[in-house]
Amino acid sequence: MTPARYALSLTNQFTRVLSNLHQLRRVAEIDGDEFGVHMLAVEAEMMESAVSAAPSELGARGAKVIAALVEAGNALNALAHRANTAGQLPPMRELRTVLDQVEAAVREALP
Repeated sequence: MTPARYALSLTNQFTRVLSNLHQLRRVAEIDGDEFGVHMLAVEAEMMESAVSAAPSELGARGAKVIAALVEAGNALNALAHRANTAGQLPPMRELRTVLDQVEAAVREALP
């Protein structure tokens, strides 16, 4: 994959993560979980900034960066699916662990 294709893939992964954050926030809103709503809104703002700051090329580290973000995004997607099914957020410790994984992948991806 070319460096530019990695960058496009990165942006796509960022937007997938952002979609999952919005889903989780909606679950928290419906459940009346004000702390969860606030925490997920902050995470979503971070992801929106990451989408804006995404590099136009990733270079040699592209595959590693994409793999880490896909792994974190898949874990977040699984939590979002569970939350939608249960009608409430997963336990905060579990959610925070996955959000930390997402944040680490995002930090690795940005210049």
